[in-house]
Amino acid sequence: MDVKRIVLDVLTRVANDKGAPPIAWTDTLPLGADGAGFDRLDVATAVVELDQELAIDPFAEGAIDIQTVGQFVALYEQALATSGA
Repeated sequence: MDVKRIVLDVLTRVANDKGAPPIAWTDTLPLGADGAGFDRLDVATAVVELDQELAIDPFAEGAIDIQTVGQFVALYEQALATSGA
């Protein structure tokens, strides 16, 4: 399973839904206003969609400080690896 592709597809859908211009996703791109332009609601929407697609929620134990797209992807890759799925 290509977790990175799934995460980027979801981020792209969320960005498109908010009318954002096309985004060149990179691991170092900030998720916030100084990069992808996501606010907390956008991130929450992506988390809900990823929970449905991947059946994992790496935020179930509480908030995690994620700044970049690469950190967001890595969080899901690690959660999936440790879930045994």
